[in-house]
Amino acid sequence: MRVLAVVRPDALAQPGGDVVHANHALAAVRALGTEVDVAATARPDAAGYDLAHVFGIFEPATARSQIAAIRASGTPLVLSPIWLDLRPFLTIAPAVERALESRDPRKRLLKLRDNEATLVRKGRHARAAERRLTMQRDCMLAADVVLPASNIEAYLYAERLGAGRVPFVVAPLGVDDAPFARAISGERAGILCAARIEPKKNQAALLY
Repeated sequence: MRVLAVVRPDALAQPGGDVVHANHALAAVRALGTEVDVAATARPDAAGYDLAHVFGIFEPATARSQIAAIRASGTPLVLSPIWLDLRPFLTIAPAVERALESRDPRKRLLKLRDNEATLVRKGRHARAAERRLTMQRDCMLAADVVLPASNIEAYLYAERLGAGRVPFVVAPLGVDDAPFARAISGERAGILCAARIEPKKNQAALLY
């Protein structure tokens, strides 16, 4: 059996959790005797493969392009969405950034807390977030099988993305937990933030 694993085009230059998961998953598949090739591209050529496996719909435009190319070849498609509902981040983060840059961050953040529910539902950022969810829903519906990391995640696919009719098999995320074991051994104090430095990980607000 030949499998084509498809990751985002910049996966090698900018590795992240999705790449860690893909590497662990592919190692497990290879251990079963399956031949696996990896394509880091927005337009993979899946012709001649028995199966194509796309990792991630967090960049929906890229995922849509990958899936369209695979569908054009007629190759069966498995999807590991690695998905989170980022509406709170996409709608509230711009306001948090402005608050932290202001002369009185505490006052601005308290005001933001009172308006948080409105920001998620209204405004141009909310509309952009909804368009993003629509693209992600289309990606999910195009898959033959979806691999959520848990039953809860599968529920969220149905409840928030409307993709409950797509067959799914729970596949826990592949991770490397050795660094965490070292970090939490012995005496410790404070907060451990294990993430790339980026707005989505909320480090600025955490430091504040």
